[in-house]
Amino acid sequence: MKKGIKSFFKNDAEKRIEYMAKAQNLVIENINKPLEEVSLFDAIVMSGCGIFSPQKRTSFLEAKMKNMFSWSKVKATEDKGDYIDCNGKYFELKCSATNDNNTINILQIRPWQKVDYYRVIYFDLYEPRNSKAYFLTKEQMLVEVKKIGSPTHGTKKANALNENIEYSIHLPLNNEWDNLYLDKNYLCE
Repeated sequence: MKKGIKSFFKNDAEKRIEYMAKAQNLVIENINKPLEEVSLFDAIVMSGCGIFSPQKRTSFLEAKMKNMFSWSKVKATEDKGDYIDCNGKYFELKCSATNDNNTINILQIRPWQKVDYYRVIYFDLYEPRNSKAYFLTKEQMLVEVKKIGSPTHGTKKANALNENIEYSIHLPLNNEWDNLYLDKNYLCE
């Protein structure tokens, strides 16, 4: 079983130093490059070097992917997800990265939004080639939210009157989605 970021290095200071040196060298090597010239795998390793908080890390990786795939940002007021792809389809992007719980965390799923599909990306900061991408239609995501989702915010009582409840899904790293929704070609080298 994979270890989380703290437990991964807990008893191996040498590995931690080696990883941090590799990541920091990549940052130095790429610091003046435009984001589109940095490889996705270098960006993943760089994001794990300790200079980003978990939220900044996934924002950085999301920005990298946006540039890499030429997605257009959607205004939040439109309630149509995060991006428009090259085919004019609206989608929500959910990113998660290596963490202490060894889970893929999909947060703030908004079922009321008018999206065509969801992209869920898990970035493995230690072995970038083990990163995963999932593709779910809106209908598939609604089924999963009903089956394994839980409200991201609020209590049952507070959410009883709320029409727009955000949901979260927490998956183990190896899960049934690997057989159902894994997009093996999406995170290509």
